[in-house]
Amino acid sequence: MLSINQVSFSEGQEQDLIDYVTNICENDDWRTVLINECQVTTATSGGCGMYYPDAVRKTLNIPDDCSDEAIEECLNGKNTFLIAPRGNQMMCYPIPEIGFSTFSKRAGFERSTAVEIKPEILNEGFPLFSEEAKLLYRDGFALVMHSSKYSVIRSDECLEALATGLPSIFGSYNFVGGSFSNERLVAKYTFPNMRNSMLASYNNHAARVGEKALNDAIPAIMFETNDIAECGVNLHTMIIANDGKLNIRLGEKVSLPHLNGNSIAEFNENIAKCFSLLQEGTKRLEKLLDVQIEHPLDCFKNICNNFIKSKIPTKELNAIYEDFEIMVGNSCTAHHLFLSLYNVIPMMEENNYPVTKIMVAEETLDRLIRRDFKDFDKVIM
Repeated sequence: MLSINQVSFSEGQEQDLIDYVTNICENDDWRTVLINECQVTTATSGGCGMYYPDAVRKTLNIPDDCSDEAIEECLNGKNTFLIAPRGNQMMCYPIPEIGFSTFSKRAGFERSTAVEIKPEILNEGFPLFSEEAKLLYRDGFALVMHSSKYSVIRSDECLEALATGLPSIFGSYNFVGGSFSNERLVAKYTFPNMRNSMLASYNNHAARVGEKALNDAIPAIMFETNDIAECGVNLHTMIIANDGKLNIRLGEKVSLPHLNGNSIAEFNENIAKCFSLLQEGTKRLEKLLDVQIEHPLDCFKNICNNFIKSKIPTKELNAIYEDFEIMVGNSCTAHHLFLSLYNVIPMMEENNYPVTKIMVAEETLDRLIRRDFKDFDKVIM
């Protein structure tokens, strides 16, 4: 599998996702290495005159468990190969572009443009660090290199814990979909039997102020993690609406860092917090119904210019603004404005934006729902 491939799972395929991720985790090879024993090479510096996988494999002595597709992806990306101890010998494996930054950090070149231009500069940094690092081999790649403080929390164990823990809290749940790639593992769970108890106040409040509530809204939890970034193992509160097309994060989440020896035991404790988090999340959305926006178009622009900035693509925001301009009157609620902005997420998905950019957009809107919208409700002179 290429490092950037994504495999999707539909409603009713929860066990398929668990089995798939279990297979990944069981074949993962985490190694502890000394940073100063590692080095990188490129096909060019390694003496390979032809950029063909078989030629590169022979020149750099890349093992057979690394596929030609993995080598080709590396050649089309950073063209950087790691030479590091594996077992009793030094072995060479391709570094995928999605994990490259973790190797730069270990060499002391975080956010260095020089490394982006000339990856061999890593060889000037590695010898300076005698500490240990955790190196993950997956699918024929040297996928990531984390600090020795990194705690490996197996994703399959988290999925199994959710399958056991969620019914004990909510009575029942529906698995409505998920996906796996090295950039992001996602699983989404809805709680139809909680719809009336958790959303009754929100629906009644929307009717009382004359605001259109979300169609077919169901409270939900999204599980999210990966082994590339040090983002932790996250549980996000959500509402899924409009026949599953709109997935709105409610600004409440619980995160378990890949640090401090954290394990599945701590994750189980976080699962137990999901019920109260969902209650808080739905209250947060309901509160937006009481915030009256006097200058909707200017407020929209102020949010884009002063809060979102470049975190969400301008093209999609402009399209959302055009629809909002047609639909909105002289005033609106913060609820109306927030839901309008959230339509940018399905639009980015339809336009095939990279997972990392969609994640940034989601995190940005996650922070926005916690802000005071009146701060942005000002006339642009």
